Amino acid sequence: MSRIEETNPGGVFGNEMGFTAKEGPRNKTEIDTIFQFTDIPTSSSICQLELFFHTGDFVESDSSLVNVYITDKEAVEPVSWSSAPKARCLFGSFELASGFSTEKDVVAVVGSSACKPTLTFRASLAEDAITGRVEFYQENPRPGGPRAQGFRVRHGV
Repeated sequence: MSRIEETNPGGVFGNEMGFTAKEGPRNKTEIDTIFQFTDIPTSSSICQLELFFHTGDFVESDSSLVNVYITDKEAVEPVSWSSAPKARCLFGSFELASGFSTEKDVVAVVGSSACKPTLTFRASLAEDAITGRVEFYQENPRPGGPRAQGFRVRHGV
């Protein structure tokens, strides 16, 4: 997962664990997030992108609509605004309730498609939004690590 900023097209923010869309009408900074899933089994036919959180997880949102796009190519580190894959077609959208944490468990299906070994997405605030903010931590499952939250791909659904 990498955050990229339009106002700093050569900036490399690395493997950011947070997700931010866009904020402020005067400080209009376009901030997109590139995220990629690899090693999807070739035997899988349908892949479903989900957003999931547990009760009490940190999610900062002002109810902004976020669009998620399939990209024109895979992401190659380091990713910057200039080098990032471009949005090819709308895959799905999501909107989280306003606040700073989830009040209940959330599982939102963003979209589904045929599986490929690698799926790369670009997320950004919907075009008609003047201001907005969505931020959360992407935590991937690992032994002894924090519980998983954020985006996941389920295959064979």
